[in-house]
Amino acid sequence: MNKNIILTYCLITIINLPNILNFSIDDLNKPEMFADEICSYNGVPIKSGNTIYCECQDEYANDTFSEPRMKINNVFVQCNYEKKRRFITLFLSIFLPFGMDYLYLGHYFYFALIFFACWFTLIGNCVRFAVSSHIEYLKNKKNLFFVIMAILMILWWVLNVALIWTGIIKDGYNVETVDDLDYLIRINN
Repeated sequence: MNKNIILTYCLITIINLPNILNFSIDDLNKPEMFADEICSYNGVPIKSGNTIYCECQDEYANDTFSEPRMKINNVFVQCNYEKKRRFITLFLSIFLPFGMDYLYLGHYFYFALIFFACWFTLIGNCVRFAVSSHIEYLKNKKNLFFVIMAILMILWWVLNVALIWTGIIKDGYNVETVDDLDYLIRINN
């Protein structure tokens, strides 16, 4: 076919597109036309008056943290923030107890604080045990600091696992984690 014929056909189709699809160009300015896009395909659009809000799926939250926020026809895009998984957070907390759960959640300051406290305590105890005998280690009051630190770190670890299990600890944007611990129950049954 000739290129001019194809271009003419495309131009006629574009001009007649509103008639073909049975809507007007003004309809493109209505948010209802883009309800699924406004909900990021991760929620159910609900129209309330002239506004649209979305009821997000459990795994998603409204993005109120990023700047600038995306808009479609002057309506903010919703349900576009994927929540962190509680199962992964709990796994990291139990098996990598050096603050990796806080790194996953986006609490970078707490991660650095816990990471260095754990390594300081671990290295301090290893050095003290290697230098002195075990009985002298416990008798020496200077070495008691690292023993107390180790006990506090163990107590903190148990408390941290309990707080993650119950969902009290949230991610870096203060959004709850997805309660997916029931997957553990389904795996065992």
